Amino acid sequence: MQRDVVLKRAKVQFRTDCLWRLEIDDQPLDLELFAQEVSYGKGSIESDSIDVRTGMFNLPSKKTAGSVTVVFEDDEDGRVDAYIGSLQKKIFNPDGTMNLPRDYVFKLRIYRINSGGGERLDAEWSVYVEENSDHKGDNKSVSEIGTFSVTFKKFKSIGGDFI
Repeated sequence: MQRDVVLKRAKVQFRTDCLWRLEIDDQPLDLELFAQEVSYGKGSIESDSIDVRTGMFNLPSKKTAGSVTVVFEDDEDGRVDAYIGSLQKKIFNPDGTMNLPRDYVFKLRIYRINSGGGERLDAEWSVYVEENSDHKGDNKSVSEIGTFSVTFKKFKSIGGDFI
């Protein structure tokens, strides 16, 4: 029995790929978005607790939208950073007023690149840029790729497409 399980496990081609390509609606055609790291949840449910003196009942109350965190690899001209910054600037106007969601919510698609060079759509959401931070570089290792972290907030947790 144990031997059969081990043999089955040996035949499984486990995911070892860590290459990601991202697409954003209306991104410049000559701009490629690659990520070093991608992190997202596939769902979280909040619950309300009801106290019944000697015990409790927990009932689901809402589904949260969640976030997508991406560590982008930037080119030497900083074009990826500039593009992400331009998306974040669409939320507020210089006078402090906020725009409508149709002005700043966009589709984010994440593709997983496999070891054979092919790719498949891993996830897609309507999002906006929540945080653009953690810019890293190291002058001691000039061959290392410069990176920065971006958090995209999922626009909603229920229903169909917004945009």
